[in-house]
Amino acid sequence: SIMKLTFMDPKELTPHEDVIVEVLKKRLHEILTSTRIYPIVVEKDHRVILDGHHRWYATLQLGTKVPAYVVSYSEVGLDSWSLNIVPDFIVQSGNAVCIGTAACSDDKFSFYWSLHAELTRNGVDPLAVKGVSGKLRLPALDKDDVIRAAKKGLVYPPKTSRHIINFNVEPVMNVLSPWTH
Repeated sequence: SIMKLTFMDPKELTPHEDVIVEVLKKRLHEILTSTRIYPIVVEKDHRVILDGHHRWYATLQLGTKVPAYVVSYSEVGLDSWSLNIVPDFIVQSGNAVCIGTAACSDDKFSFYWSLHAELTRNGVDPLAVKGVSGKLRLPALDKDDVIRAAKKGLVYPPKTSRHIINFNVEPVMNVLSPWTH
């Protein structure tokens, strides 16, 4: 299907992942200085952001509309990230992956925040150690996890879900940039 680009009020959209201040600053700078911007991807029934949390948050702060592709969740895949290290605080038993005795993958929300906290506490950048393939495959969220968290106003740590967008997201003219006017 041809994806229709739309410009949305960021206040009407709901995140399911947190943002990182350093990345947010980069996105703000990009939006203010570049002539093109990548649209975000939004799930149509609940208006949950699937991809582009930092761009969304930047437009929210700037008070401008955000370019978005609005998709049916059935058109988007959902996979998991892997860690390219296996930290010693991770315990695997059967199908479960646990962070010490604190949180196991049966409660993905607690698991992912515990993982984020432990990696950070150990001086490891939680984003830098996540990749498409690695030593330890992290538990995948399912679409219900994403929608449920968003509807409750909860966010997972940055780069928890890995949405597979099966269409090309092309950059569009940045109507926010001073250079396009």
